[in-house]
Amino acid sequence: MIDVLKKIESSFIDRKYPYNFFIFWDWFYYYSSHWKISSTLTYHYSNEILNTNRIDRWKLLDAFSKIEFLLGYIIFAKVNNYENIDFFDRTFYIEWKDIIDSLNFHKRIKFIESWKLIKDPEIKKKFSKIYLLKDVRNQVAHLVNINEIIYSNVLLKTQLDELKEDINEIWNILLEIYNSIRNQKEFIDYLITKLSDKKYVSK
Repeated sequence: MIDVLKKIESSFIDRKYPYNFFIFWDWFYYYSSHWKISSTLTYHYSNEILNTNRIDRWKLLDAFSKIEFLLGYIIFAKVNNYENIDFFDRTFYIEWKDIIDSLNFHKRIKFIESWKLIKDPEIKKKFSKIYLLKDVRNQVAHLVNINEIIYSNVLLKTQLDELKEDINEIWNILLEIYNSIRNQKEFIDYLITKLSDKKYVSK
């Protein structure tokens, strides 16, 4: 994946980064983060977004924000064929950012379910735990005492390992959903070719 990332970065003209794209490959994910806090490209290990041995409010919120981001990006990818996207079109980016930002966590989940993107009954059952995660997310954000957080009807401090497993499992299910919509190998090849086109970047 590192070689792929270098190819992608070297294809950008004058370090001008494209808007709103997300890829993952070989256990890394990588994004152009105008939809995130950072304004640069960054990559992370993709199969595990939460790894902590204690209830850490900020690590939990970070993991939930990644899930919420990927839910939104799946919606974006589902309705936009990447071959028709100008990744340097700021107006297009702002319009879609406003649309995605208007959808809360619950509505994003409902979009994914309404499209019936998960066929396997066992995976559907696992994915249903995202509603428990949504409830935990709200508690993490609003409860003053994090030791009072409830997960699956018991105190989170006794269920932290289960929560970590469920968060990471949901994340990986979402990655597979995204890959089913936007084949990563094809998309990466497209990006490397398209983003190195000076005419494309400068128009």
